Amino acid sequence: MLCLLVAAGLSCGGSTSGPGVTTIASVTVSAPLKTIDVGNTTQLSAVAYDQTGAQLVGVTFQWLSSDKTIATVSSTGVVTGVAVGSARISALAGTVSGFVDVTVGPVMTTELTEKPIARG
Repeated sequence: MLCLLVAAGLSCGGSTSGPGVTTIASVTVSAPLKTIDVGNTTQLSAVAYDQTGAQLVGVTFQWLSSDKTIATVSSTGVVTGVAVGSARISALAGTVSGFVDVTVGPVMTTELTEKPIARG
């Protein structure tokens, strides 16, 4: 009888893979701009999906930059260009991550110069 109670107790609890437990299977990161200028920003977004491909709601992401000297990323996914180059920005949810590569270009400026027009 004791063996049956122990066996029943083991089979009823402690499982982390049963119904009601959602596992993140993949993360997708999107960027409206994959190229930004030094000093400019862009807002990234991340979406987590379960093993059936259904989108998960309420997932918190940890944002990381592969090279903070090129591009930084805030805790809300805002990327800021720091210097010319490329960096991989990742969104981590648990042990699963997705990424997007961002290129930071030089600031382009336009300078208007007034030149007198020679007449005559």
